[in-house]
Amino acid sequence: MYKVYRLGELSAKILSVISNYYLVAMRPGLLLNREYISYQIEKDFINIKKWIVDKKINYALSKLAKQGYIVLNRLDNGEIHITITQRGYDLIKYHKISCGEIKYNKVKDGKIIVMFDVPEKFRTKRNMLRNFLKLYGYKEIQKSIFISEYDNYEDLKWIIKFLELSDCVKIGRYIEYKI
Repeated sequence: MYKVYRLGELSAKILSVISNYYLVAMRPGLLLNREYISYQIEKDFINIKKWIVDKKINYALSKLAKQGYIVLNRLDNGEIHITITQRGYDLIKYHKISCGEIKYNKVKDGKIIVMFDVPEKFRTKRNMLRNFLKLYGYKEIQKSIFISEYDNYEDLKWIIKFLELSDCVKIGRYIEYKI
């Protein structure tokens, strides 16, 4: 039995470029200087690199469109207009919050407390919430109770809504009294 190996588009292109120059370089009686051959190889590899980048961009755009983050409108002249949906804006905001691009002030009186009881079937979302809380300096009092001295209440509410965990999470203000 013979195994048939299939090449991807990129592998086929690279092998084609290499083999073409190999065949040209090995042809008897052909006089080409080395600089010209290396220049041609470099030029072809630049084209391949551009092709790879274009493919990656097209793949990323089509994936974002399938997930509903953007809408692609192809015009007759070949241009593509991209429109960001509300879901796309939400994703951008989530990314900014989770990357730490937004800085928060300390709460003046008390602390923010977050308690949650997320069912096991939403484990991924629960872990995302827990990671977000830890990222923003929330201290874990128990497995599902966190406390913070930073005033990020609005963004916290937004994250909980974005993760669709509103029914499972309670947020409040904690004020400690001395006895």
